[in-house]
Amino acid sequence: MQNIEQIIIDTIIKIKTINIKTNSEGGNYYNILKNLVKQETGTLEYQLRALSYNYIGDTPFNIINESTEDILDNYRLILPDVKPRLIMVFGPSASGKTTSSSEMIKMFSKSYQDFPTCFMTLDGGKFRKASNVFQMIIRQAAIHDVNIASHNIFPKVKHTIMKYYQNQVAKYNTMISLYIPITLGKSYIQSYSRYVELTRDTNWIGIFIWQHKYDCIYEGKYKCNGCAKSGIEREKLEGKKYKLYKWEASMERGLNEVKKAKGGFYCIHNGGRLDSLITIAEDIDMKQVLMNEIMVI
Repeated sequence: MQNIEQIIIDTIIKIKTINIKTNSEGGNYYNILKNLVKQETGTLEYQLRALSYNYIGDTPFNIINESTEDILDNYRLILPDVKPRLIMVFGPSASGKTTSSSEMIKMFSKSYQDFPTCFMTLDGGKFRKASNVFQMIIRQAAIHDVNIASHNIFPKVKHTIMKYYQNQVAKYNTMISLYIPITLGKSYIQSYSRYVELTRDTNWIGIFIWQHKYDCIYEGKYKCNGCAKSGIEREKLEGKKYKLYKWEASMERGLNEVKKAKGGFYCIHNGGRLDSLITIAEDIDMKQVLMNEIMVI
């Protein structure tokens, strides 16, 4: 790992030097960083760590190998034998969909009888945090003032973990509940059928979590940071480019999609601070906020 860290430092410095001398990006040196991360995320050690990071529960994460062959699919995920539930969480990027997960699950477990208290998720931020190599790159990039957020250094690992969940259900009939954050910033609405099929929960619960784009209209502990501020701060910490221009699309699509939840839906304004409070708003208020933000822009 020490050798890898030195390679990262040397590569970051080369990128910095190129930026200063030619006022251009580091070109192939970003590919060196990308390949280092890709190598790590392909290992069993990383995959097991990523699973533990994507666990939300009130009991310790538990996974055991039931075979002499040391591959991911031979590791059995141990979860409570409770009827699975699916929570779909919509909202703009940097609005707090992931950070609110534990509180949301606690809220529902108090409101619904026999509601599961242990969930798995598929969260890009958690996948990035689980990568020791990527975290080294973020630290060194910050030290040397090098932008890595715009270069897609982190590979896509969501499919690998989702396939693992599916294999767990098929092989062991594991009761996996899912908490799925979705931004809907793209130009199309993705299918949720694979999440419904895995949990067998057609009465899934929908949550719409949001913050204002810039200035919050609420006061005191109900006032939010705003997605612009939260997103820029997160970009530096997580090494992923924040795309503020997708706020409007995520708001509009999220509001439309959350209403499809047959198990009920909730629209939550998230303060984004430890001392802030959440507010649950009616749809008409949400649409007015959305229109006001667009008009200001």
